[in-house]
Amino acid sequence: MNNNIPNEITTKIIESFNKAGSANINTLQQVRDVQVVLGSLLQHETKRLEKKLGKKNLRVQQVQASIKCNQTITRDLEVELEIAKIRVPEVDSKDSLIHGRIVDENRRGWVNLVVYFADVRGNIIHPLGKAKTEVSGYYALPMQAETIKEAAESIKEGVLVVVCNSKGELIYRHKDPVMLVGGDRHLVEIVLKRSDLTPPPCDTPSVPIQVLSLDSPTQLTVNQAGTFTGTVNKDATQPLNYRWDFGDNSTASTLTATHSYTKPGDYTVTFVASNQNSTDRQSKTVTVLEQAAPPLIENLTANSRNPQVDTPVYLNAIVQGDAPVSYSWDFGDGTTSLDTAPSHIYQQPGTYNVTVTVANAGGVNKRSLSLTVSQLPTDVWVARGRVVDEQNRGLGGLIVSLFDYDCVFDNRLGTTQTDANGEFILTYRTQDFRDLLEAKPDLYLKILDNQGNTLYSSKSAIRCGASRVEVFEIRIQESDQTS
Repeated sequence: MNNNIPNEITTKIIESFNKAGSANINTLQQVRDVQVVLGSLLQHETKRLEKKLGKKNLRVQQVQASIKCNQTITRDLEVELEIAKIRVPEVDSKDSLIHGRIVDENRRGWVNLVVYFADVRGNIIHPLGKAKTEVSGYYALPMQAETIKEAAESIKEGVLVVVCNSKGELIYRHKDPVMLVGGDRHLVEIVLKRSDLTPPPCDTPSVPIQVLSLDSPTQLTVNQAGTFTGTVNKDATQPLNYRWDFGDNSTASTLTATHSYTKPGDYTVTFVASNQNSTDRQSKTVTVLEQAAPPLIENLTANSRNPQVDTPVYLNAIVQGDAPVSYSWDFGDGTTSLDTAPSHIYQQPGTYNVTVTVANAGGVNKRSLSLTVSQLPTDVWVARGRVVDEQNRGLGGLIVSLFDYDCVFDNRLGTTQTDANGEFILTYRTQDFRDLLEAKPDLYLKILDNQGNTLYSSKSAIRCGASRVEVFEIRIQESDQTS
């Protein structure tokens, strides 16, 4: 029997078994067993020939060469047998899979190594999971499409396959990032020497991790999502691990996390950061309130639904709902206001839809009303304005009297009171002028308190030949109010 099996035959045998797959595991085992028996026979034959012919005999050397060839075939068969036993996990078409083998120089698998994913800065992405290598060195990390979506911020630059030994020490990080898109399949094969399984001593001392800040909301309502962000020192030795404990048995493992609470109460939120040699943490308290009752606009009113140009319209919305409530008014002419109860003056006649939008933590509500604005009648004149104190706060409840100046006897054109915002408006007609031959009135006004004391007079600055609409801005000193 010729025990020298040529290399090309060996190659063909291995190639045929490479194609066999898992369906021929039994065949591979039988052939492997035959090779093992053949190896034993060759070993026995070598010893017999050495005793008879000596170790340097050509025949002995030929048998020894056959033993080496047999050992190579047996080893390759064992590798193929390991591969044939691999079962690639089935994943949904929308889910992703990164898998492969971690082997030595002889293609034999390394067992019980732990495989993670890290971002391009070396931070472990825990939500993507981890896997241990099997006897064949095979690992598989299937990821659901929803998980990939949640980790989008961490994986937008790709992920690195990271390998740790059984002690949890980092021994390998794949140099090329893998871009994760739902439905992708990636095969990453890694060759490690035995010396790689123990990380070399580091000449640079490890830098401990420090939590520099914890940014979180101090108050939320039930089911309101809050954003929680931790900040650590940039020089901390990689890889870095993060963990959030939200105080309600919920956790997260990214640097920035989003969380909402289902019940009211005070919760202690703790952010823990760690690397190989250190751990640091910070905590804050979040108060969760019952969800606010959404705002309801019970009524929307205007002091006039048919105002005239250049005359103020006073608007008010009666709103029910938990405070704080914000207001946003759209007057329908391109102008807006955030006041609770604003006033507005239209410059052109027409029909305008006024809309108020109110909002609080519980929701949003809006309501509208229609105003028809007309021109002032040809014989109507208007004097309007606002009375404020030194801090520009409106002064309400003051008496405003308007006069047409005359050298003999001043004509009072009308009297009104300032509203809570200090605003006032007076209308009068051409027939109210003292001298009907005058084309325009000469106006001044007086401001009095409730006791009839004069707080202000513009008689020293009469508006001669007043226009159809005159606007007064009056500031009263504190000393005038108390005199």
